[in-house]
Amino acid sequence: MIVRILGSATLLIAAPILGVAWADSIDEDQFDPKQIFFGNPKDFDAPAAVNIGKVIEATPEYQEIKTEKIKRGTGKYWILLSKATDCAVAAIAEVAKELNYDLVAENSYLIGLKPKVTAEDVTKSVVEKIE
Repeated sequence: MIVRILGSATLLIAAPILGVAWADSIDEDQFDPKQIFFGNPKDFDAPAAVNIGKVIEATPEYQEIKTEKIKRGTGKYWILLSKATDCAVAAIAEVAKELNYDLVAENSYLIGLKPKVTAEDVTKSVVEKIE
């Protein structure tokens, strides 16, 4: 009703006063589901960034690959890497929920978007969750 009476320019000014929050979104032409680990890229208010490589390296499964010197390309390597990835994504979701983030994506992906999405880096928190 305010929009019809006052017009959209007034609504933009009044939005902060009324407590209206504008959700961000990632344009469809820039959407990459492999880079988003938690949340809805079409509607978010509190984004976070993560370095997925560092998170995967912190998992017990990845540590097993390193300590046992399991060769890339072997069945055991791919099974452990898949489990490491699942562990990393689960830890990301837990941290996102605990810290009230509604989107978590790869840091380099968010920085490369136009417009760039500014987000807090939660890599350290996720790694601590795994350890």
